[in-house]
Amino acid sequence: MDRSCTYEFSLGEEFEIKGLDGVQDKLTVVMEGANLVEFHTKQDKPNQPVDKQVYSMQDGKLVQCFSDGKISCKRYYKRKN
Repeated sequence: MDRSCTYEFSLGEEFEIKGLDGVQDKLTVVMEGANLVEFHTKQDKPNQPVDKQVYSMQDGKLVQCFSDGKISCKRYYKRKN
């Protein structure tokens, strides 16, 4: 099953998205130095902390760091040749 989606946005401007789980979120994307940073606010859980995802390049790999205030994780992507 292919579960992908595409969003068009302007840096620093909040916009609404419908996630792969069908939930509406508000999302803001900014640059912090060389990193792309996403801030997600769940519309169905307004009292929940804002999720933060940071994308950076490390050793030729794209690294996604996720944190919601309680847990954090890293996901590594490498380019197919």
